[in-house]
Amino acid sequence: MERRSALLISSSEYQDASLTRLFAPQNDVQALAEVLRDACIGGFEVKELLINKASSVIREAIADFFAEQRRDDLALLYFSGHGLKDDLNSGKLYLTATDTRRDRLRATGIAASFLLEEVEESKSRRIILILDCCFSGAFARGSKGADEELDAAFKNMGYGRVVLTASNAVQLAYEDEQAKDGAVHSIFTKFLLEGLRTGAADLSQRGEISVNDLYQYVNKQIKQMDSGRRQTPKIWDFDREGEELVIAKNPFAPPPTPVAVQSGKRPLTYTLRPQAHNFVDRVKQRKELRSDLLDATKVFVIVDGLAGIGKTMLAAKVAEESEADFAGIYYSKCAKETDVDQLLAELAYFLSGCGDHCLSGVVEYDIPAANKINFLLAALGVRKYLLIFDDVHELLNSERQISNEGIKLLFSELLNTRHQAKVLLVSRVRPVLPWQQLCQVPSSLESFDEENGLELLRLLGLDEDEELLRRAWQLTGGHPLAMGLLAGMAGTMDLQLILAETSLFYGGSLVNELLRRQFYTLLTVEEKNLLLRMSVLPRPAEFGIIAHLEEQGQAARLLPALVEKNLVMYSRKEKKYRLHDLVREFSRAETTAEEQQLCHSRLADYYERLEFNADKPSFEQVQQRLEAQHHAVQSGEKARAARLLVETAEHLRKWGYLERCGKLLAETLAALEKLEPTKEHLLLRVDLLVEQGWLERSSSGLDKAVERCREAERILQTAQDEGREGKVCHALGKFFYEEALWEEAEQYFVRAFELQKARRNTKELATVVCNLYDLYWRVEEIEKIEKTSKEGIRICEEENDAENKGKILIEVLGKTFGIQRRWEHALAVYKESLRSRRDDDLLGQALSLRKIGEVLRQQKQFEESLEKHKEGFALAQKAGDISAQAMALLGCGYTYRDNGDINKAIELYGQCFDVANKIEGISGRADLFYDLGEAYRDVGNLEKALQQFNEALRLRKESGDILGAADVFNRLGSFYSTKYSNLSTALKYYKDALEIKKSLGRSLGVETETNNIAFVYKHQGRFDEALALFKKLIWIRMNRSYDIAITYNHIGHIYYLKGNIKKSFLYFKKSLRIYKKNNRVGGISVTLSYLGEAYLALGNYEKALATLHESVNLKTVMSSKAIPLTSIAKVYYRQRNLAAAKKKCEESLAISRQYGGKIQAGVTLHLLGKILLAQGHAEEARAHVQEAVEIFRAAGSFHLAEAEKTLAEINEFRSNIA
Repeated sequence: MERRSALLISSSEYQDASLTRLFAPQNDVQALAEVLRDACIGGFEVKELLINKASSVIREAIADFFAEQRRDDLALLYFSGHGLKDDLNSGKLYLTATDTRRDRLRATGIAASFLLEEVEESKSRRIILILDCCFSGAFARGSKGADEELDAAFKNMGYGRVVLTASNAVQLAYEDEQAKDGAVHSIFTKFLLEGLRTGAADLSQRGEISVNDLYQYVNKQIKQMDSGRRQTPKIWDFDREGEELVIAKNPFAPPPTPVAVQSGKRPLTYTLRPQAHNFVDRVKQRKELRSDLLDATKVFVIVDGLAGIGKTMLAAKVAEESEADFAGIYYSKCAKETDVDQLLAELAYFLSGCGDHCLSGVVEYDIPAANKINFLLAALGVRKYLLIFDDVHELLNSERQISNEGIKLLFSELLNTRHQAKVLLVSRVRPVLPWQQLCQVPSSLESFDEENGLELLRLLGLDEDEELLRRAWQLTGGHPLAMGLLAGMAGTMDLQLILAETSLFYGGSLVNELLRRQFYTLLTVEEKNLLLRMSVLPRPAEFGIIAHLEEQGQAARLLPALVEKNLVMYSRKEKKYRLHDLVREFSRAETTAEEQQLCHSRLADYYERLEFNADKPSFEQVQQRLEAQHHAVQSGEKARAARLLVETAEHLRKWGYLERCGKLLAETLAALEKLEPTKEHLLLRVDLLVEQGWLERSSSGLDKAVERCREAERILQTAQDEGREGKVCHALGKFFYEEALWEEAEQYFVRAFELQKARRNTKELATVVCNLYDLYWRVEEIEKIEKTSKEGIRICEEENDAENKGKILIEVLGKTFGIQRRWEHALAVYKESLRSRRDDDLLGQALSLRKIGEVLRQQKQFEESLEKHKEGFALAQKAGDISAQAMALLGCGYTYRDNGDINKAIELYGQCFDVANKIEGISGRADLFYDLGEAYRDVGNLEKALQQFNEALRLRKESGDILGAADVFNRLGSFYSTKYSNLSTALKYYKDALEIKKSLGRSLGVETETNNIAFVYKHQGRFDEALALFKKLIWIRMNRSYDIAITYNHIGHIYYLKGNIKKSFLYFKKSLRIYKKNNRVGGISVTLSYLGEAYLALGNYEKALATLHESVNLKTVMSSKAIPLTSIAKVYYRQRNLAAAKKKCEESLAISRQYGGKIQAGVTLHLLGKILLAQGHAEEARAHVQEAVEIFRAAGSFHLAEAEKTLAEINEFRSNIA
């Protein structure tokens, strides 16, 4: 689903004295933000308004804004302020910031070219730019802005990108001439707002306003004004594909025809509440209200009554009937944040529209509100206006008095000063005003009595006998909204059935019944949760209505999604309303604290009763548990809230919601500490502390994680519990392992293993076995791996736990055999894991099939491998697990890749990308994008690979997973060093990863990044720096022979490059012995490649060729064969077998070009150039070596000097021939 986000920027105050202060921009962005945020109009997310910010802040915000966008998102950027042209630089346009200097535009302004670059880099294909910009020379003449022609600046933008400006390159963009001392809005933005707010810009009458519609409307309105201004807005719609970009909905357009709920039933038609034509028994109130409004002795009139009783509609109807009696009717819906300046600005806008500009000229100035009110009174003294203030209860404090002093002053002055206006206040509760005795307050609106209630039900379409209608009236308490809902339900249900079943529903609420029965099955999971959060509580019997417990925002969030589903209501008179009308009157209703706690407790009961798989809950189930936890907190049930959080925290972490999880854990722990330290409460604290430790492992560092678990250990000394002790030991073992403290890690892992074995807790036992595998493999105690895994499998078999037996088989034994390339053994293990699965364990079966497919791929049994991956995909589909589907698609892609069908592999990766965006957990999406980056890299699609890595990085940063972000930095470093051959960029990423891992205390991670930095130094020719780091790593890795083997290879290669062949042999042979001892085929292949180069340097060509051919044959990944193939070509070149040398170079070069190894391609090109020169093909040789030089120069590689030397030799050869 698309996201709609907007960034709004205004600049009106400047440090540069030559830039005139503006009055409109701040109002422009604030008013536009309100319209864009309105779910019935723009539906945009407007996070922050940038008002009078520095240029650096604005540039960074723009860059962040466009970088956050996804492909299908709609992004809108609006700017209001000065626009300056740099006349010394081709008249380029610069938008101004508060620190912009006219004499330093390029340094302090925001260049249009910068905007262009950010738009082009954004993933979004749907971008709207609205520029309402000005410069001081124009403003001095009472005008606003000139923009440069943007055709040239934006001509290369992609499809669906639109630029809308206030004027063209030579025209001015004006502010209202009637308000030269301080316009409320610029002319351009004024009509922009008008077109959106009123729906007038919906020129096609389709219910939507496209950017082109908006442009046509604004252009027409400006043309109709004084023609002497000659302002012409401009629009550029670049390479648009498909439908026009829709900026807003027409808030007053009739909604589409509803769809039928079920075949054979009438369409879903509801009357939300009686409209003006359905009013019954309101004749007296209408006459009374109209009489009061026309009474010259009465200034204020108040209409009050219960939520949904019809106050607003009564006021609207009377205002409609009295329209001819007033010069204009102003309507304002009050909110808690409403202040007097806002009201006065709105009134100024209203009065200007009526032709009276008395107030609009001063509303912008920073003068006391009392002075502005005087200007308002002057305007109201000339003509007769009706001022309606709705929802006045929002302005009242607990004593029902107006809390805002400015608004209180406004109302007081309106009362005590002579003018011609009438003020109508609409409120749910009757305000207590200091001038109460002077106000005319008619009686409160009430529910309908029986006679009029029955009449209304008939008008609403209920053609039933009088007894049924009387029961319906009794059930609704005579409340018009409740009767409207009942009539609506009767459109799809039998009224008698409704009356019989209503009491069975929770709360006995008609609104609840309507929402649950008529809409629930049509909603998504998120919408269901939102709708359930809007659950209501019956008010005391004398009210006969219901009250909403949640904030207005819940309804506002839900509305756009429901509108898209055509969930609309309409009366039989075709007066149409959306679901918003159903809930808005209840969104702020007052309830007592006891009522709220009771309702929250019942809602917690409801959510907790929903199905929850404790071992593997779905994302929806965890969300439901969190809802239960939220309501338990609100109801004051702290221990219950803690228990519910324990059930979900682990899964929130795994899905990547670290920030949210951390906040909940901290709040819940703080609440628990205040409770009596019973054993139950202490054990809940232990659970939460362990979860907090796991969380801080990824976000704050190992020291804090260990500290949490130590605190949990201290609590367990009082509250004994072996199961929780096992969990604490497991966590501490993991943390010490990651600090490379092997003995401490083993001590805690073994303790956890024994505790869980004694409790026969196979789930925790299997997890500990997997961690022990990592430890024992790292310290090369392979026999201990076999012992612990067999013990774990035995206990799982005794407990009939096939799932965790399969986990040990796959993640321990199968993984061990796979690393050792003992494929037959690995295949047997994975087949055993498949046989042991339960029939209903679909995901377990899918995992086993994927592992079998991977082994078959390694054995080059490609058809059989594809068959297993497809079987796994079908099972994952059946289980509804998106992540498992994605991994099966990746497995198929890897198989096609290894079988040489690169196009098919890329097609499957594309399908996998589509699936990845559907994964609910942030962490799961990040992991899959990371894997996709690896996959695209392996097939040589570097641009796609980089996109996936960057998306993984963004998601991990978004979730607060700092360690995960470091892992992506590591992968990006590897990517730039091996594929893009940009060593300086690679070094930056490696150093970023190193800093993070240092800050988190990750010893193993620090070691890895140190190795990577040394690797880059080696390729940059910084041999001494690289050698110092690698030798330091030998001491760190002393007890881990596999890691030492890698280090020996690097040291040996450095000595080789420095010309010390004897020392290089020593290190290469040490490495080879270690790899052969552990049957590490990949390591053997790499070392043989190095050894072949060393034999070549010694002139032992026969030994070099044998060694290098063996290395090529051991390579399983095509991209890794390029290096030994080039080395073989070097041998042939030395032997003067130029044809064979050229052939091997061409094979190697084809692999490097396809899979993206640029430095290796450069090495091969350099050698190929020398071969061609030897064959007498000087021109071809020069072209190849020139390309190699360019690659080495871009990469910053030490190979550059030698290649430049060869190029000089070729040029000299060509000169001699000439």
